Amino acid sequence: MKPFNHSVNGKARPARRVTRGALGMNHGPDKGRQLIVSLEAGDLVSFRPKGTRQRHAASVFDLFTYVIRCRAFADARERRRERAA
Repeated sequence: MKPFNHSVNGKARPARRVTRGALGMNHGPDKGRQLIVSLEAGDLVSFRPKGTRQRHAASVFDLFTYVIRCRAFADARERRRERAA
């Protein structure tokens, strides 16, 4: 498995991929653009709308915590709906 600080020809390069889907209507001027996602050194994940220079980065640990929290909230919401029904 490649670590986050993988290299190409001895130089550290982030692993970049372009999403299959595009941003939806809630993203203003970036709607319809694909995202470029990079795994970078320092355990960072960065996102950039294709064709722009704006970059948003987050720690993988913060993203993992966010995903776990979202799942917990969704489970709690589902349990509340079942109790209410």
